[in-house]
Amino acid sequence: MKNFFQKLADYYLHLLKNKRAGFYLCALTAVLMILQAAVYSMAPSEVFNSLGVTLSVVGIVLFVVFSFSVKQLEILAPVSLMVINFSCLVAYAKADDLLDYFSTQFFSGFSLKTLFSLPIGVWLPIILFLANFIFSSVAMYLPQSKKESEEKANRALSEGGNNQ
Repeated sequence: MKNFFQKLADYYLHLLKNKRAGFYLCALTAVLMILQAAVYSMAPSEVFNSLGVTLSVVGIVLFVVFSFSVKQLEILAPVSLMVINFSCLVAYAKADDLLDYFSTQFFSGFSLKTLFSLPIGVWLPIILFLANFIFSSVAMYLPQSKKESEEKANRALSEGGNNQ
């Protein structure tokens, strides 16, 4: 049984070593999505939409499934994060009383002082939704893992270094 867990750990360690910047940017987005779901769940009931939290969890699950499945599916990880983050932003915007809430808060005009005086569950999710959408959009254009030719070159270099 210990041998099985050692092989499993070696497999995932090898998998993580072969990941590139796109994967790590997606991983950052997934971590921020956890924060986003936690903070958004503290929002006042006027601006809260449970779909925003649910979609965040679905996005994280899809990221993990696509990133650690077959190589052909890993390109879908940033796409799924981008689509889910956009859907979370739309769910936030479709909250029942969001327009009424913001119109009463900003009746005298919009200012950053007024925005940041709102509860953290109101203003921080907006920033996190937008940041996650931008990060996942950028990650779409970055490589998710090393190509086979890079892996062979690295293997040849490491084998050549061992012979000296």
